[in-house]
Amino acid sequence: MTTEEVKFIRLTGRRPFKFRDILDYYIFIIFPLAIFSSGTFLFINTFGHGDKAALYSSIIFIFGLVLLLWTVKRLRDNQIFRRIRTSRNSDENILKIKNVIERLEWELYLDNKERVIAFTGTTGFSWGEQMTFVVDGKDILINSRPTKQPITILKDELNLRRFTKEFNAE
Repeated sequence: MTTEEVKFIRLTGRRPFKFRDILDYYIFIIFPLAIFSSGTFLFINTFGHGDKAALYSSIIFIFGLVLLLWTVKRLRDNQIFRRIRTSRNSDENILKIKNVIERLEWELYLDNKERVIAFTGTTGFSWGEQMTFVVDGKDILINSRPTKQPITILKDELNLRRFTKEFNAE
């Protein structure tokens, strides 16, 4: 993560979009899009050909639509940073972040005056998450994003909650 990317995150509250993101994350949208497209095609072509055909195509269409919307939401959530307002200065926030990372037993990867990156461990529901913390004065911007899979069901959200709970505990 470059200094320009950190500036972009501070300004917009989201991760800058790169071509690599398409290959690593957004290509996954092909699967729910294919189900949705198949359901749409079936629904259009079976309309008026009997109740069972319309019912089955409607089920595939609705399932594809729900899966597509859920996938888009999860991919968008991976780009957004959450903001925590504190009463501490930047140096105190960095120190506090590193202490919480240590207590949560996450692997500290990078730390400097403006950002901290840590990795969570592999669990039954996730292959690991990259936790990014960008300090913006008295604010901390936090993002959790999967490292070896395009999306998680809720593990990134749980990691954000765990960190916030630990951070606010003191």
